[in-house]
Amino acid sequence: MKFFILIHSVSSLVCLNKLIKKGYAPDLVIAHDKYEREKLDKVFFTPVKKLCKRFNIKFIESDYPNDFKVDVRNYEIGFCVGYMKILRKDFFEIPKYGIFNLHCGKLPEYRGRAPISRTIMNGDENLIASLHKIDEGVDSGPVAIETKIKITLKDDVNTLYEKFSENSYKSIVELLKILKNGKLKLRKQRTTNRKPYTRLTEEECRIDWGKGQLTVFNKIRALKFPYPGAFTKLKDKKYIINDAVITKRNVSGKPGMIREVKSDAIYITVKSGVIKASDIYCGGKKVNIVKEFLTGDKFI
Repeated sequence: MKFFILIHSVSSLVCLNKLIKKGYAPDLVIAHDKYEREKLDKVFFTPVKKLCKRFNIKFIESDYPNDFKVDVRNYEIGFCVGYMKILRKDFFEIPKYGIFNLHCGKLPEYRGRAPISRTIMNGDENLIASLHKIDEGVDSGPVAIETKIKITLKDDVNTLYEKFSENSYKSIVELLKILKNGKLKLRKQRTTNRKPYTRLTEEECRIDWGKGQLTVFNKIRALKFPYPGAFTKLKDKKYIINDAVITKRNVSGKPGMIREVKSDAIYITVKSGVIKASDIYCGGKKVNIVKEFLTGDKFI
């Protein structure tokens, strides 16, 4: 089946590589021209251009895909993986089967921004990658394929992003196989009372030490760099905790209190035990834990 794909980010490059290796190379690839060019030139733009040239895939660079209606009119279906521009109706309705977007979160629960972070913070057992048909809303079109990715205690937002990247091609291949057999079924989303998420708020990033171990741990691993980071405050200073471990210590005490200071970590009381926190930053710089904190200090 003749198809094209709009891509952006390292994740989409992984997806494209996998599709080619599995024998499902697209006939056309559309990538941004200037959007995040400097940031991603070496890890995305240059490699994807070389990849398309190597496999003789037509390649277009544009921040305005809606101007390329003529280029896509002979394709049966299109896919969008990470591409950041909003597609107009007169563009996404051109292919026979439309254009499908790969979203790294369950729909409609995680429509919009930061779906992986919010999936972890909510304590979900799995990350659901959703392949849905694009309509005029935000991640609101009917869902065709859902791919389940297990979340383990060793995962964080970055490892899950990698897992999503490695598995992203599977949804596209599955849909192409379904269309070949003519048995496509779409699940309509119930989005009436759900607004799409915007960027992570400061309140979402703040650690509530009165919550249980798992809740605090989930927040910290959901926001690891390069995401905003889970933060807390002590003596008018804002600290970002970039790593944490659930300990087996069963110690009671006031939530947020430092129970012990070691050279590489501090042990902090939460509602149901103690969290071992490390890789801590203040003002953009990594702090010297021994010099910065004292046993008995209390985060708020």
